[in-house]
Amino acid sequence: DPKKLAQLPDYFLSDKDVVLTAVSQDGLALKYASDDLKRNSEIVEKAVKQNVLALMYASGDLQVDRELFSHFPMGLRFFLKKAD
Repeated sequence: DPKKLAQLPDYFLSDKDVVLTAVSQDGLALKYASDDLKRNSEIVEKAVKQNVLALMYASGDLQVDRELFSHFPMGLRFFLKKAD
């Protein structure tokens, strides 16, 4: 349940290992990660692989990073915003 991450103290939301574990189990946990970790390509990629809807919680830059998601199946790449 991604809401469990939200119940943790703020310093856990900035802990890469904690957030990486959480998004591996439920990509939507990205919603509760610190802004810095929402800009972390490793975490965002893991979250989106687990649940493509997690992309909406990634930083704006990563939402349009075609290179980051270039190896994803075409169906998942559909969700990327237009970079133009």
